Amino acid sequence: CISCLHVPWLFHRRRQWMAPRSVCRTTNGRTAGGSQKTSRRRRRGEVEPGTRRALVSGAGSGIGRCYARRLAALGYDLVLVGNRQQPLEEVRTEILGEHPRCDVRIVTCDLARVGAARELFDRTQADGLTIDVLINNAGMFSFCDTLRTPEERIEHIILLHDLTNTQLCRLYAAEMARREIGRAHV
Repeated sequence: CISCLHVPWLFHRRRQWMAPRSVCRTTNGRTAGGSQKTSRRRRRGEVEPGTRRALVSGAGSGIGRCYARRLAALGYDLVLVGNRQQPLEEVRTEILGEHPRCDVRIVTCDLARVGAARELFDRTQADGLTIDVLINNAGMFSFCDTLRTPEERIEHIILLHDLTNTQLCRLYAAEMARREIGRAHV
């Protein structure tokens, strides 16, 4: 309310952190006209459901899965990208169980190839999917000594981690700039 300052965390005199109260102490949650507040304050990063879309690569497991679940909880529609269909389907089922209004699309694509970024970008454009947040999370590693790692594997790692990620950032950021949106995230 206007008579309060919003402080995210209050320092208690006993030196313990306390979460802020959800009701104003001075007005008991009432506005100047005396009516009860009806609008809910959005959490950090939260959007109106269905108004923004995020693309998460490597969404079939690990951190990518966590990103996808968190973005769905914040109201984002999703494009899940990975090189295997089954883990992506499992993540979609999990997300839809928690957030049934979320639009979750799946794109199976091996991003460790030359031209993969353009292929993914063209596919989302052809499907009419506007991407507002890009999470470049796909990754692969070799837990062997570099001398024992096959050259082909090293090339795939470099393609995925460097070339494809850079090209995805360039393609989606250029599209976001064309739309002149104020808060796009790559």
